[in-house]
Amino acid sequence: MPSTPPDIRPCRCPTGTGVLMGHSDTQRLMHRLFNDRDFASMTEHLADDVTLIDVPSGGTYRGPEEAIDYLAEWARGFSTATVADASYLEGPGHSVCFFLAKGRNDGEFAGMPPTNETIAVPFCEVATYAADGRTETVRFYYDAVTIMTQLGILIADDEEYDDEFDEEDLRTTAEGE
Repeated sequence: MPSTPPDIRPCRCPTGTGVLMGHSDTQRLMHRLFNDRDFASMTEHLADDVTLIDVPSGGTYRGPEEAIDYLAEWARGFSTATVADASYLEGPGHSVCFFLAKGRNDGEFAGMPPTNETIAVPFCEVATYAADGRTETVRFYYDAVTIMTQLGILIADDEEYDDEFDEEDLRTTAEGE
């Protein structure tokens, strides 16, 4: 009888089907639960000492309650928020997902009032897993400037941007002016 690879384990999903899942399957399931706003079901896939790290903001959220609060804040700020166009990779003890975070900012988010603008921002999410298959850490990578620009909070002023670097610029830079 062939042995089950170490990163494949019985499903911890609510159906209790016993279906074998890899780590990317768990990550995919968590994204489906987020899209469905089924935060209660997400908790059973989180280790008791789970840590979520929002790398661009420097925020760290420890334990299932803080982790769910962090995810719910995105959903409150963007009621149509979805994980879209996702692709998944996995290896021993981890999985990686590249996706577009899409949604309309129709609620308060990060202490800012809604802008009613829509975002579509590339994210990279790296997750690690405990021996029982529950999510242990998640690191979110995204470009916060892109989000702020798409929300209309940061505005690129093309008129002030001079992409021409000429000899006068070089002299000024060299002279320290």
